[in-house]
Amino acid sequence: SAIVAVDVGADGEVKYDAIVKQGGNRDKTVYTSLDDMKAKDADALALALPSEEEADSAVDKTKAALEKIIGAKVAASKPTTGIVATAAASEAKFIKYTPNPQQNSGVKQRIIRMVDAQVDPMEPAKHKHKKVPRGPPSPPVPVLHSPPRKVTVKDQQAWKVPPCISNWKN
Repeated sequence: SAIVAVDVGADGEVKYDAIVKQGGNRDKTVYTSLDDMKAKDADALALALPSEEEADSAVDKTKAALEKIIGAKVAASKPTTGIVATAAASEAKFIKYTPNPQQNSGVKQRIIRMVDAQVDPMEPAKHKHKKVPRGPPSPPVPVLHSPPRKVTVKDQQAWKVPPCISNWKN
């Protein structure tokens, strides 16, 4: 349990706002009295329009933020696989290779040119999505019984059903 300190207002009465403004309502504006909801007189400076410089700086900041978001979306929509992307990324590497002298094929050294293999963009994915097995279900709800007790002769007599006696057929 949370203990809330008692607040006293300017008029000397206890303010119960602290109880309402704890927990989930901590960040929210909570009106606990009628005076909180009434309009208050504001300063003329607070309500004045911004100057031209302030408005221009706000416009520039907004424009820069929007261009950043749109630029990221445009870059994401451009294809990354293609002739342009592979040509820039596939700079050829040259590697010197000296073969094993026991398997000598008459060559002392070889120069190998390494190039990335081209990827077909229309080729299907090489991995399959596997379904993960479901976890165990929640345990069953317990059935509540009264504690077991011995059956008395009186209970046995109460449960005894007489045979069907009919006037028509037996």
